[in-house]
Amino acid sequence: MPALIELHLEVTHGLPQVLPYYLHGLIHKLLGGQDTELGRALHGGGVKKPLALSWAATDEATAATWLLDRSPVRPWQRLKTKTKGPHLVCQLRLLDEGLAPRVLDQLARFLGQEFGESHPGGLAVLVRAVAAKPCPTYAELWAKADEAPAPAEIKLSFTSPTTVSASGQGWPLPIPRYVWNGLERRWNAFSPYPFDLRSWWETHLVCKNYKAQQALHPASRRESKEPGFTGWARFAFIEEATAHQRRQTAALATFAEYAGVGENRAFGWGVVRAKVR
Repeated sequence: MPALIELHLEVTHGLPQVLPYYLHGLIHKLLGGQDTELGRALHGGGVKKPLALSWAATDEATAATWLLDRSPVRPWQRLKTKTKGPHLVCQLRLLDEGLAPRVLDQLARFLGQEFGESHPGGLAVLVRAVAAKPCPTYAELWAKADEAPAPAEIKLSFTSPTTVSASGQGWPLPIPRYVWNGLERRWNAFSPYPFDLRSWWETHLVCKNYKAQQALHPASRRESKEPGFTGWARFAFIEEATAHQRRQTAALATFAEYAGVGENRAFGWGVVRAKVR
């Protein structure tokens, strides 16, 4: 099943211009620094990468500067300690159910500790809290494909820069076959309940309308930026689409909230919210 782990961090040193890149590296050091096997598993390439990250900040300035979500919660209010630096919330979304206990155990070792690089240009954080959050199992999502009402359309909101890919080329647009084929491949890489809809997207699902704006996202230490998009897209079914096909697509839409869409999901790209109706 997918697993959702929330990590609360206080920045104690630095907010580099390429913050998402540094956060990505910091998380992998936390998880793989003392468990190299876990580190290799999380670095799996392409569609088989089992880790997607999303970031939120509790202050508007930090959120706006690095295109992070604005977190509605301030977990540090419950910790009875004052913090001085910006507050970040990281959600680790694991698609391989076997990795969750090891990830939780590794993160728990750093509770209350400072971690990172304190030299000029580096990033250091204090690990404030870590917790597992409830999320549906693959079996529950699969059952939804058989039991839920058949939807008429699905809306995906892309809350962080997103780029979908095909044949090695990235596209900063919500092109239906690239969005949904990628989700199906990712599902089939980790779920024991395989979908087989790839020949179906082209003829039975269309992008009804969308609103997208370019969003440049730093993804390297060299401060280069890659193009993506944020916004939303409504996907509608044509009349010939069966109720079962519609329900399967709805299950994948829910899965997208954990798996992410497109490239660079471990850098915080491709975070989506789904609305099925």
